[in-house]
Amino acid sequence: MSKEAAVIALKKIALGASEFPNMKDYVKHLMSKFDLDSDGIITFNELCEGMQHLNISLTPKDKQALMKKLDINRDGDISSEELFKVLSQVDTKFSAAQINYSIEHVLRKIAIGSEDFTSMREYVKVLFTLFDLNSDGMITFEELCTGLKHFNVNLS
Repeated sequence: MSKEAAVIALKKIALGASEFPNMKDYVKHLMSKFDLDSDGIITFNELCEGMQHLNISLTPKDKQALMKKLDINRDGDISSEELFKVLSQVDTKFSAAQINYSIEHVLRKIAIGSEDFTSMREYVKVLFTLFDLNSDGMITFEELCTGLKHFNVNLS
């Protein structure tokens, strides 16, 4: 599923362009955030750190797939021109399959913690306590968002 995760990551990155007057300005912004040594290119390591800055979690394999999509000329680095070209072509609409994939990814990330418990029921009780910040027996949307941050999950 690396290619699917890379496409979803590209869509999430491209969505940020809506906060800028145009894609060129957005790419300049991304370059300033990702290009840590200011040499005009984004290395694989800089891409990985940049994804963390954008709160986009990817597996190592997914990061490789994303790098492959962005590194058009296959020289091992991403230039601002490559970033602009790729992001300009991204359709930021998510298909039902991509939404389902994202939801499954989040659920798997949360479920990993269950391995430390004797039963799923026990784990769910702990999760509920973690998410239900005001202990009223219900999880509000805000509590859900706060709880997901404990798992490094940031959703739009």
